[in-house]
Amino acid sequence: MQRAGDEDMKKCLLCVLSAVLIAAALPVSAYGYPETALPDTASWETAPEGFDAGELERELRERMGAGEDTGDMDILPEVSAELMDQMAQMQSIIHPVPKIRWDEGESMVYYTLPNEEYFSSSIPNGMLTTRPVTFLPMKNARTTVYRSGMKITPAEDGVYGQPGNYRINLLVLPGGGQNGDSSLYEIDFYFSIIPEVSSQVSLLTAPEGFYIDRLERDQTALKPENPRWHFLSRDGAYRVRFVHEKLDGMTFETAFVRDTKAPLLSFDPAPDRYAMNRTVHVAVDDPAAAVEMYYNGKPVSMVLSTLEIGGNYQYRLTDSAGNERYYAIKMADRFRMPGPGTIMITCLALAGAAAWLIYQRRHPRFL
Repeated sequence: MQRAGDEDMKKCLLCVLSAVLIAAALPVSAYGYPETALPDTASWETAPEGFDAGELERELRERMGAGEDTGDMDILPEVSAELMDQMAQMQSIIHPVPKIRWDEGESMVYYTLPNEEYFSSSIPNGMLTTRPVTFLPMKNARTTVYRSGMKITPAEDGVYGQPGNYRINLLVLPGGGQNGDSSLYEIDFYFSIIPEVSSQVSLLTAPEGFYIDRLERDQTALKPENPRWHFLSRDGAYRVRFVHEKLDGMTFETAFVRDTKAPLLSFDPAPDRYAMNRTVHVAVDDPAAAVEMYYNGKPVSMVLSTLEIGGNYQYRLTDSAGNERYYAIKMADRFRMPGPGTIMITCLALAGAAAWLIYQRRHPRFL
């Protein structure tokens, strides 16, 4: 009977941890939001109540302090039978619906869980911004941060400024709340940081619980296609204001420039499908664009604006928004670069001529 009970507890524990691992592996869309919409109500895994949350928290903290991954399945044989019994009776809540509060003085959004624990952020969940984001988790939460799908180290000061699509996963351990709640909570928080000039934004989506109140392009008001989203079909300077659906006065704004046009390179005269047999002048329409040049497949440290020597030339142009364009042109062999042997023979000939002149100056009778 005791062996059967242990097997049941192990199965229950595996179910709880499997749900946590599956939720942490949810895919993220290109705009930093989950591809599956968050549920309106929390999802639950219930089990009988009654375990020492403090003991569980201490055990997990000791394992984390020792550098162990408490979410890894291979630690299960090391967990004591008593701890397994406690975890088997634990209630796990995935994606709870927190209460939201805006502190205008601190410029922070507070999210409070049912156990009265809270975390805060400088922007709401699902926001698109060009500014650094401050995210402060609760002390008893295990925090995992992903940027554009890659796991990164959580910021010590809670400030994230590198462009990318972020997902912050919080595993809130029981025992930190003030109402005796012994649940294990898991939260996913999403946001995206983009450069002020970007080519990657094609869809605007309101943060969770917000709607698009005002949208401008080049200082001209636009009507959103939907209160929750709007497709960007043209380049320009955009400004959007989001308003919370229930809380008065809770608004956020985002401003950025959408630029999808790659820089241009002009040739004079214009190249044709044959090798050019006369001098070609090259110019870039965007002085701020980065230009890379290759000659016969090898990079050139100094970009040439005048092409005269025969060979194959390639150009790669990149602007501040990340747009790229490639060019290639072939020049006829009117002028050939001297080879190493030719250079060596020329140097020897010049050295011999110099020696002969010096000798003649010292022996004028031979002049």
